[in-house]
Amino acid sequence: GNVFFEEPRGMRGGPRQSLLPAVDLDAFLAPSSEQELLEEAREALRLPPPPVAGWLEKLSHNPVVGWQRRWISLQAGVLFSHRKPSESSRHALKLRYCTKFEVNDGDRSVYLEMSAMDAEYEHKDWLFRFPLGGSPTSSPSRENPGEFCSWEAAVQFLYNHVDFCVLPPGTLNDRPYGVTRSPAAPVDDKLVSEIRRDFARQLVSGDILFLCASAPSPPSLYLAETGKFRLPEPLSHIGILPPAEALPALEKALVAQFRSAAGRDPPDDLILRVLALTAVSFSIDLAEALGCPMQMLQPKHAILADPATGGIRVALYTYVVPTPQPGRRWGPFVLKTLSGDLTEPNYQPGAENLHYVLRRAYWAEMPEVLLRDMRLHCSCDVI
Repeated sequence: GNVFFEEPRGMRGGPRQSLLPAVDLDAFLAPSSEQELLEEAREALRLPPPPVAGWLEKLSHNPVVGWQRRWISLQAGVLFSHRKPSESSRHALKLRYCTKFEVNDGDRSVYLEMSAMDAEYEHKDWLFRFPLGGSPTSSPSRENPGEFCSWEAAVQFLYNHVDFCVLPPGTLNDRPYGVTRSPAAPVDDKLVSEIRRDFARQLVSGDILFLCASAPSPPSLYLAETGKFRLPEPLSHIGILPPAEALPALEKALVAQFRSAAGRDPPDDLILRVLALTAVSFSIDLAEALGCPMQMLQPKHAILADPATGGIRVALYTYVVPTPQPGRRWGPFVLKTLSGDLTEPNYQPGAENLHYVLRRAYWAEMPEVLLRDMRLHCSCDVI
């Protein structure tokens, strides 16, 4: 059966949690109907991000007062401002009415412009900042420092709750899970050469996660100091080859693995099937098919190989946004796709056999999404 994806609940920018909580694989990977999977995806999008709170400074609307230290709590897309954690909130900003959300890393401030659709608002403009003197955990908040432990964490928490009020783009709003057309294997010689060069560059530079049943878990394949993935044994030597030699070496290894496991030759165009699913043109066609803006952020691929059968699947992870936003590095949603087994005799490139699912994004770096995706960790055991 197909493998789908799930992320442990958590927050972008928060402290790293245990990556692999105990999972009952039989229950976790139990077959589900298409309708059940669709309802599961819809329900996941309705779940709000976890509530968080911490100290920030708010610019008073009274020009004489200036900046005021405030306890800010975020709950299901609503920003509450308190004088102290123990006091009731003085303001409640419903972030679904936020028409402008601007982050200034220079002075570590966040500007929110609220529409006049809610009569509760006394003012339209709101400005918050991370304390210029450093961490907000200094006295008198030491006994309750909150979760805004850094400027980056505070911004990502705010993004999570602003983004919770955003609807998915295109057909993903109604169908966050489904099946769409996979890319056809490229045939044009010039295009094939271009795709091969790009794939080899990604492979050698550590942008592709390669998993097999005998490989270590994804966290042990991730090099945090470089933000890259390393290839598992017995493919590790490929990572140090020049790009021109890396792809032929990988192709040879995959063919040998398939022959050993299946006792027959793989499809002649196996590597082209892999390349088609990692090409930039595929991401563009996918965005068009799902009605997304042509702005897919931090796309990462995972190649899933099963030594027991020789089967090969390709997964894509990318952030998507409802509307193009120049300069943004991540979006409110993660779109994930999973191909069928590319070695199967009945696999047809270009047919309706590519599964996709949309989830809300809670981490600002795509490798973090892959490392926390429990179903990706389990996938190699069930391909």
